Amino acid sequence: MIFVIILPIIIGFGFSIYMHRQDDLDSLTFTGVVLFGIAFIIAAVCSIGLAWNVTSGNHIPEMISMYEEENNQIESQIGELVNKYMEYEGSTFKDLKNEDSVALVSLYPELKSDALVEKQIEVYIENNKKIKNLKKKQIELLTYKWWLYFGK
Repeated sequence: MIFVIILPIIIGFGFSIYMHRQDDLDSLTFTGVVLFGIAFIIAAVCSIGLAWNVTSGNHIPEMISMYEEENNQIESQIGELVNKYMEYEGSTFKDLKNEDSVALVSLYPELKSDALVEKQIEVYIENNKKIKNLKKKQIELLTYKWWLYFGK
């Protein structure tokens, strides 16, 4: 896309240079050469930057699934811990069996103060932040692809 925008400028300056003889390099031709070079460098740098963003974004879905898998493991570990604690407590918390295991941790002060559970919840929250950022990058990737090659 960048080259499509700058291509007419490059062709115009190239045509200007071609029309003048090479021995008679006047100021218009020199200006054309300089502007041609600047336009080409800008297009190349922009294209390289966009291509870098596109290629680095190819692994975003795998990274998202990795963090989601880790969060599922954390949820299952916390769920097991909550179930064991609920069995230990007996009938006191019978009504809460249908709740989300991560939400249940906040209801039990003993579990909430447990260092392992606290660390797992911190990792869980951090993973959710990373997943949001990766999904944002995935959306931005569509814009980069469009600017680079009108792609999806």
